[in-house]
Amino acid sequence: MSDSEEIWSINESYSRRDRVIVTAVVEMTTYIVTLNLDNLVRAIRAVYSQRRIHLVEQAAERSEWRAVSHRSQASLGPSTGKDSHRND
Repeated sequence: MSDSEEIWSINESYSRRDRVIVTAVVEMTTYIVTLNLDNLVRAIRAVYSQRRIHLVEQAAERSEWRAVSHRSQASLGPSTGKDSHRND
């Protein structure tokens, strides 16, 4: 059984100590993610934005994808391109 399956299948047959440990780990993980959600979203957006810009630029270099690239650049706005900068 994997670790995640073990957490969700914990029941009365486990000792009180094990249930307390599992509850504390799940609780702390939830709090850490919740309290840092804004930072996590910013980090994911930064990584995704760089990759998105790179893919659109690559598409512009290939003739069969050029039209899609131009539409994507128009919908993405001024944040695309090597010389543009965006501050969120």
